[in-house]
Amino acid sequence: MEIAKKTMKTSKQRVMLDKPPDGGWGWVAVVAVFIVLFIGRGIPNAVGVYFAVLTDYYQEGAGSISWITSSLSAVSLCTGPFSAALSKRYAHRNVVFVGGLIAGISMVITSFATGVTYIFITFGILTGIGFGLARAPAVSMLGRYFEKRHATANGMAFVGTGCGSFVFAPFTRALINTYGWRGSFIIIGAICLNICVAATLLRPVYLKGDREENDKKYLQNSTSDRRSTSDELLNHKPASRCSKIARTMNEHFELSLFKNVHFSLIMISSFFFGFGTNIPLIHTVKRALDIGMTENEASLLVSILGFCMMIGGFGQGLLVDLVHMTKGKVFGSAITLYGVFTIIIVFTESFFINAIIMGLLGVFRGTIASLYGPIVREITGRNRFTGGYGLSLLFLGIAQMGGPVMAGYVYDITSNYDVSFYVGGISTIIGGLMVLGHTFFTRCRSSTEKGEQSAYDGDDIADSSELPDKIKSTNRVSNADTVCIEDMDAFSECQSAMCFEKETSI
Repeated sequence: MEIAKKTMKTSKQRVMLDKPPDGGWGWVAVVAVFIVLFIGRGIPNAVGVYFAVLTDYYQEGAGSISWITSSLSAVSLCTGPFSAALSKRYAHRNVVFVGGLIAGISMVITSFATGVTYIFITFGILTGIGFGLARAPAVSMLGRYFEKRHATANGMAFVGTGCGSFVFAPFTRALINTYGWRGSFIIIGAICLNICVAATLLRPVYLKGDREENDKKYLQNSTSDRRSTSDELLNHKPASRCSKIARTMNEHFELSLFKNVHFSLIMISSFFFGFGTNIPLIHTVKRALDIGMTENEASLLVSILGFCMMIGGFGQGLLVDLVHMTKGKVFGSAITLYGVFTIIIVFTESFFINAIIMGLLGVFRGTIASLYGPIVREITGRNRFTGGYGLSLLFLGIAQMGGPVMAGYVYDITSNYDVSFYVGGISTIIGGLMVLGHTFFTRCRSSTEKGEQSAYDGDDIADSSELPDKIKSTNRVSNADTVCIEDMDAFSECQSAMCFEKETSI
């Protein structure tokens, strides 16, 4: 009887849903993700305050200190694929909880720093790992709670990024003025532990699609194992260790997504705009001090950017879901304009004009952040979103490590930030134009094929489990609302990325 009761209790806890609930406890999850991003992205976005303080305290060049400030954001992003793989194995909220714990302890340890290398390891690397473990699993949970309202929920959660930037820049400056930079690390480390509290709110969601995806992976692995065994018997040699490692890597990190041209293009564009987006964020405070602004004015510029990020993030999320604006076009335009104004800010020295430009950069940055997740989800599908989002963060992290460090070393050589902002702006513009070009090409192609391909009702192809039979009979599926991938050989790798809404395709 006791065993039967336990079984019934477990089955009640794990109610399998046909699709994401688009509400309910999902709104509590939005609050939890807001807290994670408020801390996990707000602190790295306000790290420019520490850049100026540590440069003066240790009398080091801008290039050396840039490794510290840029590594915090970059490492947190590069941890994305690993946190995604861990969340599949140990559940999302467990990984988020551990990430908050690592970040809080690392920040406190940083207060005992004896040199730049010490801070680089504890603040740049360990704290970055903690934030990285928390971010990807938390954000991917929104893709499990929301389907139709995903962009709205994502935009509301990413308001936390802008709110954190708005709050932490002046708050950090106030802590440094009152307790010194060492004392500020202790207090902020305690704040980081609130990520652990937010993690407890991320209640798991069990979807029927998960079981189908697991069954499919099991069949694929079984087929692969049988094929390897037969090869061993025929060739009288064991299966290659490299092939086993490759299969394991693909299973945990979703590397087969790179066979999808849409996903690969987003990764390349992410590298270009990621290289330039953090240069204004990290070096604006130091640049403002160099051109004669006060410390409070310099910190206020970062706060203005953070406040306007809230406007851009929440506003664009609502517009995409309610007004049905094209996600790719809005996303690409925001990236391009961010690059343009990164160049324009070089020609201004007035606090008022700098504040306006930083506000515009904040709106564009908030738009980019709020739409990035939904766009990746449309390409990867719900079941592979966690792994795909983690891979995308890896590309962003590598780029964001290089951009600010390059800017720091160029400043050491030229004693100004003009060249650095030019390079960062041009790189960002290239990334935006790649997204816009691909959006235009995809829409033109879908319009051309509209009259040539067989059409099905959107309801008929809404369930991905019905797609294989229809593809076999038609090879191509489309209608006014849907564009489908035509590569039959790559079906097993891109089932979740097979269909894109035409009006929101990238």
